Amino acid sequence: MLCAAVILGFSFQTAEQSADISGTLTSSLLAWIPFFKNLSASMQQAVQDVVHTCLRAAAHVVTFASLGFCAAMLARSYWLRRWIAVPFFGCFVFAILDETVQLVLNAGRAFEGVDLLKDWAGSLMGILLVASGVWIRNRKKREDKDDGISCAGT
Repeated sequence: MLCAAVILGFSFQTAEQSADISGTLTSSLLAWIPFFKNLSASMQQAVQDVVHTCLRAAAHVVTFASLGFCAAMLARSYWLRRWIAVPFFGCFVFAILDETVQLVLNAGRAFEGVDLLKDWAGSLMGILLVASGVWIRNRKKREDKDDGISCAGT
């Protein structure tokens, strides 16, 4: 629920608020790069634009990866038979809701298909992380069980 609340909190921001936050973060990151200050003004702006774009894309992926991870852990904890389908579908619907909130409630923000793909890719990463962990755990259990049988026969 916390992941969903954080995502919706960002969606309720105006375009200016969102740009201010990511702009401040971009400037803070670039302040750590020693050679950045030695670049020409036009080169600094170009680098800042690229970093800003990458930072905003990463924000989509990371927040939705967190949502996908949490949703998959929740679905898995209930031992649903087809547990992976629940967070997969739920995160996809939530990504559409998130983009719709931006379109409807905030002037200057839009429903962007590219953002939807970033959101979906992030949630898929989180879900696959959980699925990988489950697969590794199940494989380890099978190996431990097989080792117990083979050792008993010797």
